Amino acid sequence: MSTFPCILYFFDKYTSSSVSQKIVLLSIVIGCLFFCIAFFLKTKIIPIAIAFIIIIPSLILISSFLISGGLFKRSDYDVIFATNLGEANEFVVSFFNYKFLLLISIYIIPVLYMLVMLFKLEKPSLSIIKKSIMTIIIILFVLFIVKGSGKKIGNKYYVIDFYKSYLAFINNDKYNQWIKKKNKLNYDYIVKSDLKIKGTKTFVVIIGESLSKSHMQLYGYSRETNPLLFTIRNDLFIFHDVISPAVTTIDALMYALTFAKYGNTEPFFKKPSIINLFNSAGYKTIWISNQCLQGNRNNITHGVLAQECQQVYDDNDLTDQIVLKRLSDVINNHNHKDTFIVIHLKGSHTKYSMRYPESFNYFNHSKIPIPYENNYLNERNKQIIDEYDNSVRFNDYIVTSIIEMIKNKNDYSWIIYFSDHGEELFEFRICLVIIGKTFQDICVKYLLLYGYQINID
Repeated sequence: MSTFPCILYFFDKYTSSSVSQKIVLLSIVIGCLFFCIAFFLKTKIIPIAIAFIIIIPSLILISSFLISGGLFKRSDYDVIFATNLGEANEFVVSFFNYKFLLLISIYIIPVLYMLVMLFKLEKPSLSIIKKSIMTIIIILFVLFIVKGSGKKIGNKYYVIDFYKSYLAFINNDKYNQWIKKKNKLNYDYIVKSDLKIKGTKTFVVIIGESLSKSHMQLYGYSRETNPLLFTIRNDLFIFHDVISPAVTTIDALMYALTFAKYGNTEPFFKKPSIINLFNSAGYKTIWISNQCLQGNRNNITHGVLAQECQQVYDDNDLTDQIVLKRLSDVINNHNHKDTFIVIHLKGSHTKYSMRYPESFNYFNHSKIPIPYENNYLNERNKQIIDEYDNSVRFNDYIVTSIIEMIKNKNDYSWIIYFSDHGEELFEFRICLVIIGKTFQDICVKYLLLYGYQINID
């Protein structure tokens, strides 16, 4: 029951063969311990409880391998625990198919059969002393295997790592701790403007979701996923060398909106964020979100950063149409003060078909071919790509609408758009970790370009 998923470690390039062997051996010993408890003890509750304890992380591990070809790591478990019920439900609906049904059957049915057979077997009459000796021997054997490389195995063995991650998550109130920590800091920095503009100025940062430039018409994608932005492309400055530092929203925004860098999160607490800089420059700062800031124990980083704004609107709707209404209310009540607005979209978050209204159901692979269509794409894959491209096309409408709203309301306004990370749509089956120029570099240079002097040690 616990050994079968461990075989997947031999296909994980981030786990050495020696560690994989020890994990498999450890799972076999744990299986023997489970058998002894189930066979020799009269109680049925303990073996059933152990079975469920192992089954839950097993299904998660096998499912992750089936979806992405890789195994979950500690940060992936954190994302599972931090997500809200709505996001989790959409994710399951997006990827659930007959393969998962077959997988669950293949894995669960033998486990249930084994439990039934164990209870039917005539159990030998052993003294308490013999039972205790057998149990102690197996436990000592487990400890013997773990000794010397216990931390490495514990951080890799999926059952242990899953529950260690969960205990760490529920016992670590990061959100309130981080809020208190950042509130206590007195940043020693100066932000001065040499702009000679007397009129009201508005800076807008639009944060997209799961949008890959390989599915954007602006970047050469042959499908018309950016019909509106494409018509005004000569008025846009299109970045070609910006790379997301992480594959999850929580991590990506920690780096994107602060001076923290990949592998060094210390500046998140010790240096000002982009929001702090605009606060110091005298701007009214506003956060408009369609990504629930109050997820499971708070979506940590952007929840903390949003609280640094003077005004926060935390909406949560299936599409980003709600953002346009909220932005309209904000700018119509504008008090002629310089303003910095962060707009966090739901963008192309799974489930893609729920991210746009029916009127934007535009792409159909039978009529508009998928640019990279090949023999490996089945009908379901093609439908998913159609839905994703539809969400990108609707995102094009949302971003263009924001540009027009801000442009019509302010004489001096600047808008920048970036996505927290991309999405792999059957183009690749390999997970790449790339470190490059991040949004924080652009934002600082953007301020300098328009006359702001930033002195941060």
